[in-house]
Amino acid sequence: MNLITRKNTLAKTLKDIQKIEGNQDEYDFIPRTWLLPNEAYELHEFTRMMKIKKKATNPLFIVKPEAGAQGNGIYLTRKVSDIPKTK
Repeated sequence: MNLITRKNTLAKTLKDIQKIEGNQDEYDFIPRTWLLPNEAYELHEFTRMMKIKKKATNPLFIVKPEAGAQGNGIYLTRKVSDIPKTK
């Protein structure tokens, strides 16, 4: 149950399924998700994506803490520098 009831493990599980299945179109209902800092290689991808998207659309990102509940700790940002590197 833990794999589907916590936002971080659900995101990781869905990413693993996408890799196994190899068909991204079937999973386009899932917003692009980065698990930071647990997946350090994703920080580089996320930073690159922010730069690309910012030039085109000035995107807004939702940042959620790993173990938060009831909306506590959730905030919106347009800058990578607003996202903590350690938690």
